[in-house]
Amino acid sequence: MDSNKAGDLWDGASPAVKKAVQRNAFVTQSAATRKSLGAAANRTWIAVRRMQVASGGNAPAGLYTSVELQTTFASNKVGNELISFRLDEDGTWRFAGYTVH
Repeated sequence: MDSNKAGDLWDGASPAVKKAVQRNAFVTQSAATRKSLGAAANRTWIAVRRMQVASGGNAPAGLYTSVELQTTFASNKVGNELISFRLDEDGTWRFAGYTVH
């Protein structure tokens, strides 16, 4: 996200992400979000969480890890970034989500 390479991030993402959102939509939405905030100027770790998600929820079933960061952006806005990873069926952790709130 920091290098404006959301497309590359999507390309290496979990198949679960690719089923949920098309590449162009992910790139466009990510660029719009980050453009309004500016570059990340400072980050502080808040939490790392591990979650087992059951089937039937909003996300595909599986094991997830999320990293939450408090981030100060170039715009002087402060937000919490949440970056998620999913342990895919082949045993590889892959990108599964990014939000700023």
